[in-house]
Amino acid sequence: MNMRIHPRLLIATAAAVFGAAGLQAGNSGTNGCTITIPVCNQLSITGTAVLTVSQPSAGAVAGGSGVSDTSSVKLFLTTNQTGMEVTAASSVNPVTGATLSVTVGTNNTGFSGSVSSLTTTPTVLVSGISNIATNTLDPSGIPLTYTLTLTAAATDTTTTPYTPTITYTLQSS
Repeated sequence: MNMRIHPRLLIATAAAVFGAAGLQAGNSGTNGCTITIPVCNQLSITGTAVLTVSQPSAGAVAGGSGVSDTSSVKLFLTTNQTGMEVTAASSVNPVTGATLSVTVGTNNTGFSGSVSSLTTTPTVLVSGISNIATNTLDPSGIPLTYTLTLTAAATDTTTTPYTPTITYTLQSS
């Protein structure tokens, strides 16, 4: 038996199999895509500062010109924002006769700053931060130096230690 296929049936079948647009395909096409990049403001601190005051000699002030820790604490930042700053605040105010300060050490980011007296009130440590991932310039972190200076009136902390927790915050200026 010889079957004859009608041309309209052949075209309808091809359109169904390949799609109507497939029959008119060209050599290029376009496609849209949506990219979402979230706001990123990340801050990390590593290390712990240890400040040990030695017993002074007779007539000298404990701690002399100040006791510092320059190697332990590192700051890491990532932000895709402009006009940011880092503040620092202590969980407790210093004991009588003591001043605790923090200074940004030598780094490749160009950041500099210091807080001469850490208290419970947040104080700007670094400002003018914009679009940076500090690991690209300072892979081992930006050093922070803590210095404790004392006067002759410094409170004895052997029975009640002075153990502040320092909170750093990355925020908009």
